Amino acid sequence: MAQTIDVEKIMDEIRADIERRELDDTLVPFDEIPFSNEIMTVLPDSHEYSRKELRRNLLYAADHYKVPLDRVIEAGNTGAMTVKKAVRKFTRFYIKPVVEDQNSVNAALVNALRQERNYIQAQEQAVRELKERLAALEAEIEKLKKAGRPETESAVSSHEGDPRGTEEKSSWYLKKADKSTGTKPRYFK
Repeated sequence: MAQTIDVEKIMDEIRADIERRELDDTLVPFDEIPFSNEIMTVLPDSHEYSRKELRRNLLYAADHYKVPLDRVIEAGNTGAMTVKKAVRKFTRFYIKPVVEDQNSVNAALVNALRQERNYIQAQEQAVRELKERLAALEAEIEKLKKAGRPETESAVSSHEGDPRGTEEKSSWYLKKADKSTGTKPRYFK
């Protein structure tokens, strides 16, 4: 004895339920969305940057960004399984576009995370290079101080008291270094 499923009747019941609840499709402002404290058990307490954690999350997102449209239906008996398969078949027209849209958003977010990772790596490299350059400049200043160059010591010590602007000071120091050595410093080659 096969039962027939009346899709129109089910859809009418759903529409009536929506009208009864007075639901509409307006978007709720983000600030008004109730926040569950359960999410804090998933999120780490520390919000500090961790390259390892970023890589792990990016790999997970890249592997799982695609939401499968058809999942295995697990039910206790064949009747429940048949009903679930029928419901899936009748709601596919609605669910499929939603899943495709979600997959597109997930793919875009994975791409954005990759771009953020690349940006962070570029910034880390730039910071490393600037630190190396700073260390070399500090070593050169110390070397010049030890060599007994009075203009170097006075230029370094009077840097804060100089009334000129920062750009003007920099160009003045460069001109001074160029005149004293006859060549430009090695970091400007």
